[in-house]
Amino acid sequence: LATYAGVFLNWLLPGWIIVLLLTLILCIMTLTVARAAMQQHAEEQELPSPAAASIGEAAAKDGDAQAQPSTQAAPAEMVLATKSDSGNGCEVPPVCSKMRNRLTSRDVMLAFSTEFVVIVCSVFHFHAETCHRTLGTPGEDAACNHPVISYIGRGTMQKLMGHNTSAAAMLNLTMFIPAGVCTVVLTGYTIAMVKHEGWHVGEAMCYHAMAVVTGALAGLVGIGGGLIFAPFFLGMGVEPSVAVATSSTCVIFTSSSTTLQYLLTDRIIMSLVFSYGIVNLLASYAGTSLVHYLQDTLHTRRSYISLIVGTGVLISALLSLGKLISAVAG
Repeated sequence: LATYAGVFLNWLLPGWIIVLLLTLILCIMTLTVARAAMQQHAEEQELPSPAAASIGEAAAKDGDAQAQPSTQAAPAEMVLATKSDSGNGCEVPPVCSKMRNRLTSRDVMLAFSTEFVVIVCSVFHFHAETCHRTLGTPGEDAACNHPVISYIGRGTMQKLMGHNTSAAAMLNLTMFIPAGVCTVVLTGYTIAMVKHEGWHVGEAMCYHAMAVVTGALAGLVGIGGGLIFAPFFLGMGVEPSVAVATSSTCVIFTSSSTTLQYLLTDRIIMSLVFSYGIVNLLASYAGTSLVHYLQDTLHTRRSYISLIVGTGVLISALLSLGKLISAVAG
């Protein structure tokens, strides 16, 4: 829903305001990641070195074996239960594990259906608004009979937009329908998180607000995912490797929604899509492999992953600042 609002604002606002908002957001995200990385680095300095830790564990095991040779290990079920209870604070671990780590058929159905409603209503609203503005001008036929809306019949859009009542109803419905659908889905998942996962309402609302801001920025200035989600997750204390993986998953919805909305409203340069898309695929694979390598070899050094995220955000902020200066000077 927020991507819908962002795409609409992108159409209305001048370019320099969009670049200014992008620069401000990237600067804030850079500071957020830097603070999180510094906190993680300070915590890492307090931990014992791996060699000292291994020597201490070996000595402790030898002492325990000599003092209590008959001691038996706790059952695996008890250990797993203890870790589950202390790790996420959930009262019902099986439900929490399923909701946090696994997709259900209901999740997939709701995700695709909600995004479909948002994209269809956004595209239809854009073309209806364009048709209404071009009535009585030479571009009326092309605007009101765009190939994307040809399924409703040639001349149908002109008839709908030719009457004030039907035009107002069409424009309002294409805004209220996606808002209502998203609100219902959001409310349902919020109730599920509070009742079954032990979330507080304030914590859930904080994440919802971040998602709204990110969706709007994705539609307005074309950013999201790693530049917004990952720094926010790090600031909320999420493990860096989990934050990177979760943000990469969340960006599926913002990127696909905004991409399809822009594609169906003729605002994408397709030649750039293929040239940059291929490079992006290779870079994404390299970045994911690097994160996995750092997670496997330096699992106690969370600040390294946070530093990588912060470096990427900082580079984006500097590029955006340069673009803002050139736009204002020009």
